[in-house]
Amino acid sequence: MISRLEGKLNRVGDDSATLSPTAGVDVDVLLPPTAVQSLGGRVGERVALHTHLFLESQGQGVVMLPRLAGFLAPSDRAFYLLLTGVKGIGLRRGLRVLAAPTADIAAAVAQGDVKFIQTLPEIGKKTAESLILALRDKVAPFVEVDVAVSGQGGGVGSVAMPGVGSGAAFVGSGAFPGAGAAGLAVAALEQLGEDASMAAQKVARVLQAEPSLAEADEPEPIIAAALRFEG
Repeated sequence: MISRLEGKLNRVGDDSATLSPTAGVDVDVLLPPTAVQSLGGRVGERVALHTHLFLESQGQGVVMLPRLAGFLAPSDRAFYLLLTGVKGIGLRRGLRVLAAPTADIAAAVAQGDVKFIQTLPEIGKKTAESLILALRDKVAPFVEVDVAVSGQGGGVGSVAMPGVGSGAAFVGSGAFPGAGAAGLAVAALEQLGEDASMAAQKVARVLQAEPSLAEADEPEPIIAAALRFEG
């Protein structure tokens, strides 16, 4: 499984890009519109994408071709996989739907905002309603949280997470994205059978006890620490 690709960005098209991880090798990667917009001015630079490898049928299923989809953050990839689990939203369509930031789409789903969901490509009213019904209870980790930074050089920030009181304090840069590693850790704990509120509380307390984990790029160390947490 190819989960991350880093290399020189050689081309950005309408729905894909080409990266060269090493000399003489070009890799084509399918992109959602948000990634296309972000990477459009970075041709020639070295970039990293979090990827998902899948097989796409051709010729009525006679041929299966490998495709690589790329995302700017692990949370974008995780939300894409959640989205494509909804009936009627396939792997290609799921990429096109991501024409707005993940946090904005997740917030609209959580709020039942059918009109906003309908502004996304290829989403009509019925599909929007189905998407909200299927995902409303699953998108909390992807909703961008509000961060209030206390005025001391970005040292301690107060953040609001689903299921956690507003007074939780974390040491770090003052930016604690709910759709980042911590948010993915909450979602993983839920998948392991943890109550949603308790999962969020455990992650919050872990980050309070081990502030360095707030800078983690991946959720695994946060999950491991949360599983060791008692109570």
